[in-house]
Amino acid sequence: TKEKEMIKTEETKVRKELGKFFTLTKDKVDDMKMPGGIIDEYWHEMLKDKEKYDEFCKEYAGHYVIHVESGGVDVLSWVKRYEDKYGELNKLWFTDKDGNLKKSEYDEYKKIGIVKMSWDCKPVIAL
Repeated sequence: TKEKEMIKTEETKVRKELGKFFTLTKDKVDDMKMPGGIIDEYWHEMLKDKEKYDEFCKEYAGHYVIHVESGGVDVLSWVKRYEDKYGELNKLWFTDKDGNLKKSEYDEYKKIGIVKMSWDCKPVIAL
């Protein structure tokens, strides 16, 4: 159905954004914090299938990425490195797990180029 196709397309976009985030870990970008939302939710879902998660990690990060629970509210300093490599952040970074845009955070980003959001986990490289 058309709805299933739309969901699959959105999932592909979310996967791609998580892949970019993992690539930044490979690039040794400091202070990687995952903002809560649809991309974080996808990461949590991926962790349930160890084999697929291992493959994903190798594809984007070159090695296994450990998911570490941690949290706070902060400016996400990695965004500048993301923009240098990929351009402007995708709206998905400002989308909650239910698919709703976090308008105030997105508007602030568009206006001043800074992302300040709550985060609840971060990647750690397994060596």
